[in-house]
Parts: sequence; structure tokens; C-alpha cells
Amino acid sequence: MAAGYGLKDSKDSLRLAEELRVEADEDQNKNLNVLPRSCHESAENLEKDRHYYEAEGVFPKRLIDETARRLRAFEDKNLWKDLAIDPEKIGKMIIEYVHYG
Repeated sequence: MAAGYGLKDSKDSLRLAEELRVEADEDQNKNLNVLPRSCHESAENLEKDRHYYEAEGVFPKRLIDETARRLRAFEDKNLWKDLAIDPEKIGKMIIEYVHYG
């Protein structure tokens, strides 16, 4: 899907490649986007970029809508503010939500 998009829209794909590359000097790294800090932010990013996922029917609109709805259901929009107030919550959340293997 990504290769097909890159071949069809070369100007936009070059712009995206510049924005998303990680091998850069210190000054260029300052411009890299940060990962979402919550499920709420992930839902916002998913909806903002949904046209990439829905391109050529790879993911149906309904799947994107449902995934965003489920992410928002965590109601964690202010997660990082809450964690700054109560740092002990971080350890509890890691145990509850981070799974390996």
C-alpha cells in the first residue's frame, strides 16, 4: 500500500519521507512528531490520517470509526497531566496495560 501511494503521489510521498525519517542531525530531530501520549490522541491521529488507511479499500471506513471509538472509550485525554500529579500511577498502568510476547 505504501509503495503504491509513493509511486502515485510522488510530491506528497517525498514530503512525508522528509517528515518521518529518523536518521537526521540534532536540529532535524527537533521537528519529528512525537508519539501519541494517550489513546485519545491516537484516535485523533487515526482520524486525521484515515485517508492513508482507507486508500484503495485496505481498511474499511467502519473499522477506522470503530477503532477510534474504542480508543476514546479509555477516556484518557488528560492522562499525562494526571500522571504528573500522581507518579505512582505510572507503575500501576505499566503492570496493567503493557504486555510482552
